[in-house]
Amino acid sequence: MYRVVSLILSHDKPKVRARFTLMFVEIAGRLRLINNYSALRAMVAGLNAAVFNGNGMSAEIFRSKYTQQYKLFQSYDQLLQARGSHAKYRLALRNSKGPCIPAL
Repeated sequence: MYRVVSLILSHDKPKVRARFTLMFVEIAGRLRLINNYSALRAMVAGLNAAVFNGNGMSAEIFRSKYTQQYKLFQSYDQLLQARGSHAKYRLALRNSKGPCIPAL
């Protein structure tokens, strides 16, 4: 999580931060495909801390320029939220085929 935050926030320009956010959302997609929920949770937490909590300009650039990836990020964020005793996560974990790394 802290690695994601530091790599995004080490750049001054909002456009560069938006590109790094895009890169990490793509990595999160790959983690979701291989059912690595532990790393996916860390990635989503890092993205939320670096971009979407208080950093308005780079978040707006990411939302407007990369709409499809922003929707994917929202789905990963919804998957790992604690609402309903992690119901969406438990459902995804139950329906995962093959090996997986659960989020602890």
